[in-house]
Amino acid sequence: MTSLTAAQAQLFEGPNLGVLGTLRRDSTMHLTPVWVGWDGEAILVNTVVNRVKHKHLERDPRVSIVVTDAGDPTRYVSVTGVANLVLEGANEQFYEQASKYLRDEAALAAFAKESAASGDRRIIIRITPLGVMHWNVGD
Repeated sequence: MTSLTAAQAQLFEGPNLGVLGTLRRDSTMHLTPVWVGWDGEAILVNTVVNRVKHKHLERDPRVSIVVTDAGDPTRYVSVTGVANLVLEGANEQFYEQASKYLRDEAALAAFAKESAASGDRRIIIRITPLGVMHWNVGD
């Protein structure tokens, strides 16, 4: 296990989009843009139970994720790691992420209403970093 520096973690804490890579059954990569978070030890991504990325990670927990700075796309952090799937607290964590990315109160309220109406079960993809690469993100 490796850890992120404070500057690297900051990219995951801010409202920057990530791209999550999971492995299909045939070992090709499946890439998905995702909201990201950081809990001090692991990268957090939230998804709906039984979505493709969830199914991939149930079969093979190896994952890659890259996040770029929304204000300066030359700054990025790329992490390889292992995913742990966590149901507990997933809805709350999802709304925390939504409030980080959807700063307009009306948009957040509409999003919350639509999400609640869907009845989807959420799950947290908790990524333990095993390797980290970065560019232009101080040490």
